[in-house]
Amino acid sequence: METRYIGGTPVSLLGLGCMRLPTAGDAIDYEKAEALVDCAMAGGVNYFDSAYVYHGGESETFLGRALTDRYPRGSFRIATKVPSFDVEQSEDFERIFGEQLERLKTDFIDFYLMHDFRSYGLWQKMKDFGTNDFLDRHLRDGSIKQVGFSSHELPEVIDRIAGERRWDLVQMQLSYLDWDDQRAKDTYELLAKRGIPVVAMEPLRGGALSDKNASYAKPLLDFAPDSTPSEWGLRFCGGLPGVSVVLSGMSTTDQMEENLRTFSPLKPLGQAERGVLNAAASILRDVPIIPCTTCTYCVGSCPQQIPIPKVFRRHNSMVMYHMPAELSFWLDNNDCTRAGSRPEDCIACGACAGACPQHIDIPEKMKMVSQIRAELSKKPI
Repeated sequence: METRYIGGTPVSLLGLGCMRLPTAGDAIDYEKAEALVDCAMAGGVNYFDSAYVYHGGESETFLGRALTDRYPRGSFRIATKVPSFDVEQSEDFERIFGEQLERLKTDFIDFYLMHDFRSYGLWQKMKDFGTNDFLDRHLRDGSIKQVGFSSHELPEVIDRIAGERRWDLVQMQLSYLDWDDQRAKDTYELLAKRGIPVVAMEPLRGGALSDKNASYAKPLLDFAPDSTPSEWGLRFCGGLPGVSVVLSGMSTTDQMEENLRTFSPLKPLGQAERGVLNAAASILRDVPIIPCTTCTYCVGSCPQQIPIPKVFRRHNSMVMYHMPAELSFWLDNNDCTRAGSRPEDCIACGACAGACPQHIDIPEKMKMVSQIRAELSKKPI
């Protein structure tokens, strides 16, 4: 496993993102998730990324059991986040931090991040609540070792926040598709100029860039038949020298083992391979997919309880695989969409769009899916 550094701390280039751990129903499947952690540790992964809100708060509790209870504290690094979007008063910082230490069964956090700065205004609000004093106090007492923030925002916003205090790392969305489409290249270069290490999130767009059967995969597999789309996407991110960790939200040991092979050791993309990857990106740009990464931040915001990421994933499958009948059938016959919670039941309140880090106009996209469903079924919405 290739090792890189954040502020002198050695970290594995591959990190386990703990937002998509294996589940049984709505809860984490501890047996399968612990097997995933054991596979990661055995393969040299030492960076585990969580957050106060992941899996309804259970992600941190799981890591306390799977890591702190079972491995020497110095053998792994924990990165977790305070939910900036939910902090309403300065006292919330200490309360949440105390809960996180208890959940994680530790007396210090290796990398503590402000979670999902969705605007410069949110950072300003955090400053007004005393976040700098809070972070500096815990840096001094050693309960926080290094600090950072995560954001899906525009390069200008991220750069402005990056310049307003000492940050040890920034977690940003980075994939070969985002490099141009979401201006990730600009963000990466601005952070490199400041000397701030990057933690890459969504390198496979929530799994959307990992399907061997999708049209974009053909040039990749024609060039290297024994490769996988996931390998191409991870090698792109890992080959960037300013990236210290590439997070992957693995949920099976098979995925973990495949990704471990990619990073042990990492083989950066060559010039010819970059050309092939550009061809794959061009195919994706011509497909009218909805740029949802299934981060689930919108889940719970919908008063109709529409399973937004699942609806969008089915739409994307329909257009990528040219299977129009699938969308209407699946949404009518699968238990994740109940009567009253289908796309056509969207009331366009906009609560979901405000929670989306991709800035997707979710009500408009839901209207589009509803129209397609109506056309496919040849019946009125």
